[in-house]
Amino acid sequence: MKHHILVVEDQATLLRGFLRSLEQVEGFRATGCATVDQAVGILESDPPDLLITDINLPGRYGLELLGELDARRLAIPVIVVTAYRAVYQSQIPDHHELTVLEKPVPMSELTALAQEKLRQSPQQRRTFQLTDYLQLAELARRSAVLTIETEAGTSGTVEIVDGAIWSARFGDLAAGAALETLLEESPKISASPLDREPSRRNVWSTSSQLLLERAKRQDEQGNAEGDESVSILEEAADPTREAFATAFNQGVRAGVQGDLETAAAAFKQALELRPEDSRARFNLDRVTRQLDQRQPDRP
Repeated sequence: MKHHILVVEDQATLLRGFLRSLEQVEGFRATGCATVDQAVGILESDPPDLLITDINLPGRYGLELLGELDARRLAIPVIVVTAYRAVYQSQIPDHHELTVLEKPVPMSELTALAQEKLRQSPQQRRTFQLTDYLQLAELARRSAVLTIETEAGTSGTVEIVDGAIWSARFGDLAAGAALETLLEESPKISASPLDREPSRRNVWSTSSQLLLERAKRQDEQGNAEGDESVSILEEAADPTREAFATAFNQGVRAGVQGDLETAAAAFKQALELRPEDSRARFNLDRVTRQLDQRQPDRP
């Protein structure tokens, strides 16, 4: 029996190229569509073994497909293809269930990765976690509401504005405490566009900042018993917090749009507010190198 691959891509030429390349692989059959709604219909009528999708799609965007998969208990691997991967390449860890590739993708690389994913045993796969949603929301730079329900029946929400985490609530918890608790759960998650004014902001972090900080704390556990590092989610008084987040996010958005001058100025401002921040330093250095490469050769 052939493996069924669903490709969701709104650029018709690119979609045809994906389908043609995948169909040439022995043991593959591929179905294509351009919107999330069309993809949901295929999930119902002909469930795939692998999903390849863009993240920015017309109407509902690609992030919502993770929730649609989980709602149908389809524990399948997902490959996200996006034009914005390079901006976050130092911050997004690949794992078995979710891989992000940057456009344009060589077809040989895509087919080889599809073969690798489909060799995995379904028992090795798991449903998507809150970290997956947060990373893809930042990639998409869209506004969304994540509705979360745990096995115990407790519900919560995480609001995302322009890709940045905005607020979190979970039962009686709010802000960092709510988000930290949700990250430890294995909840049922659904995503929908944020089509109203966001709640009052209570989380001051990008997804990449949050996940890097969590990874750092987890690595340090046991190395310094009782030495608790300060989380970026804590609501300690910090007059630079909002200004830093605003400048850093402006730099990320400008970099994605190719406005390197604005990005460099924003990252420089963020670094002036927090000279020790490695993310701001890394991005400023990267953008500065790109600007230098644009300069005409001198005699």
